[in-house]
Amino acid sequence: MKGATPENLITPGASWLALEVAGYLYNCGHGNPTHCLCSRELRPPCTLQDTDDDEDKDEDGDDATDIDFSKLDVSFYNSAHVKFNLENLILNVFSKELICLLCLNYLMDPVTLGCKHTFCRPCLYLSREKAQHPFLCPECKKSYQTDLKTDIVLSTKVFMARRTLAFMLSNSEEEMCNEHRQTKNFYCEVIKDQICSKCCRTEDHRAHGDCSVDWTAERYRKKLLMQMNFLWKKKEENQRNLDEQKNINQTWLDYVNMRSQLISDEYWRLSDRWYKKKESYLQRLECEKLDTFQKLSDNEGSMLLTETSLGEMFDALKELCRKPDLELLENFENMFKRSESMLMLHIPLLMHPRIDAWPITGFIRMLKQFQVTVSWESKIPTYPVPLLEELRSRIFGPSLLEVNQTQSEPEGFLTWGDQSCASGRYYWEVDVKDHENWAVGFCDDSWTMRKDMRIDSEGICLLFCVKQDKRIRMFTSSPLLPQYIKKPPGHVGVFLDYEIGRINFVDVANNSPIFSFLSCPFSTPLRPFFALAPVLKVSSHLTVKEGNASA
Repeated sequence: MKGATPENLITPGASWLALEVAGYLYNCGHGNPTHCLCSRELRPPCTLQDTDDDEDKDEDGDDATDIDFSKLDVSFYNSAHVKFNLENLILNVFSKELICLLCLNYLMDPVTLGCKHTFCRPCLYLSREKAQHPFLCPECKKSYQTDLKTDIVLSTKVFMARRTLAFMLSNSEEEMCNEHRQTKNFYCEVIKDQICSKCCRTEDHRAHGDCSVDWTAERYRKKLLMQMNFLWKKKEENQRNLDEQKNINQTWLDYVNMRSQLISDEYWRLSDRWYKKKESYLQRLECEKLDTFQKLSDNEGSMLLTETSLGEMFDALKELCRKPDLELLENFENMFKRSESMLMLHIPLLMHPRIDAWPITGFIRMLKQFQVTVSWESKIPTYPVPLLEELRSRIFGPSLLEVNQTQSEPEGFLTWGDQSCASGRYYWEVDVKDHENWAVGFCDDSWTMRKDMRIDSEGICLLFCVKQDKRIRMFTSSPLLPQYIKKPPGHVGVFLDYEIGRINFVDVANNSPIFSFLSCPFSTPLRPFFALAPVLKVSSHLTVKEGNASA
């Protein structure tokens, strides 16, 4: 292609892309029509005359058109319709490395995955939110690391390309300084307006440190992207809470219904004369179930509103980052303040319901008829205690398991009763007053030789208590179920009725049941089981009798 650089389109500050786009549009009239994204009616007026075949040769013999850029009608490119088509055209002219594979737009805060596919960071966030497997590449489905760094090289290339596009779509008449008759290429952050280079050197602006429009816009754009990252982290935290709150709300109803059945059974075992007390207990439990569920639902609603607000602000910032430089500069301050207030937004905390252990008259006295002395085999020191650490990692996250393994905490232990139970009824107690990480219950004989203890394993009926920070959670095994009851303040009692397949856990201090395994057909002998972290200051032979631990 011959001809001088079109001075009315290209300046020394513009990149090669502007020249390529100018020629590309010009060739709509004389080149291959399939190369143009705009319609025939939108082609720019052309004053060139077709030349003979002999003249349409380059110095190296290639076909060429001798373009006189001074004859191009530039006003055509400034029409609204052509501006829209220019943006589509740029997508075809740009190298593919500058295009996001998700939004098919310019890369914004580009991140390149290990598989070499590149996306806008915001687009990757949004796709991850909707995906069933969030940390797989949307293009090739390969896994990737979550700690992604911005691709600085691509980010710079995108900036230069966007700079060229802004130049192509600019209206030089509107951006001319009335006083100095120069293009207003600079932006004053004090007066919030464009100025020319001579204005920058005046006494009024000399101390303002004015910068070019495109560089100022790029700096603001980076601030908005940083706000988007903060918003997304807040949004993810809220989403995690929301998902867990939904699960809690459902399991709460199931738990209270199950507890109602448990209370009815225990009153029936005591005597029919406690009928009125049973009805009063169940009515009180039903009222607490409904009141608590309403609070849980309200908390879930607050999380949904927070989720919507954070999502809308994220989308608004993303849209503003896509705007032309001048429009971004005009709206930046207001949008940035709004995003700051959104970052100060309180995220609703998870609500963990708890039921008080209301007493049942005569309940513990009945169980103590079957109390036995449990002698324990030599304790097996271990840290971390496998069952407790597996449970803790499930509840509080796997990363916490790694942290806990590096802490220099006292050693925990596991121990079993030295005798098996194959028939009859047994009741024993253990003191957990000063401990918040323990497991107690029964296991079958095979567990005394197992090295792969897992929560989901068969052959265990256990009550767990784990603590992380200030949160104490209680669960039962087989399957793992949350227990929304307050931690026993002192002794935990364990009752086994082997013939009918029943195991009860009781809060001795409050004279109240905690949970019951019902209708469990035992096929093997069972042993009392106890695990504690950190270790108790006891000898290798632990005896639990009448609720007191002694050497």
